Amino acid sequence: MKIFPAKSFDIPDILKIEHAAFIPAIQEKQATFEERLRVFPEGFLLLSDNSPKTVLENGKPLTAGYFTSEIWPCVPKTDNIFMLGHSAEKTHDPNGSVLYFSSFALLPAFQGKKLAEPFLTGCLDSICGAFPQIKQIILLVNEEWHGAKHLYEKLGFKELRTIKDFFPSLKKSASDGIVMLKSVG
Repeated sequence: MKIFPAKSFDIPDILKIEHAAFIPAIQEKQATFEERLRVFPEGFLLLSDNSPKTVLENGKPLTAGYFTSEIWPCVPKTDNIFMLGHSAEKTHDPNGSVLYFSSFALLPAFQGKKLAEPFLTGCLDSICGAFPQIKQIILLVNEEWHGAKHLYEKLGFKELRTIKDFFPSLKKSASDGIVMLKSVG
């Protein structure tokens, strides 16, 4: 497994991951991914299975996961900046000090194989290394995603606040979003 920068020709593979990993009500649109790639290509990374077996079976490497992010000027004091499918063009500030990681997913076939932690850590290390002004990392996680929340806590993220009924849910009318924050360095 290797981490690579995403390219525009990767969008169909990214959409396959998005559709396999998330319920329809929260799936990001193709235009959202295209904008994120255009606005902050350094913050859009892929996990690729380029093992000889995979290449032989598929005729090419397999995109196993993706990570998208943008840089914000500061930790937001209000919750109105957090929106599904928000415009990275309107929020990204290449001189900012906060990395917002907006989406992260693995294909179901690669989940539960201890790939999420090294992939996520590799992405964060790469971006923070390239942008040394980044002092904090922020994310928003669905309260129902216990595995993801556990991973973020393991990596040092702490709960900052809760956004009531942020995410559509299959289990109830809506689920809360948990804003998590981690200092860099």
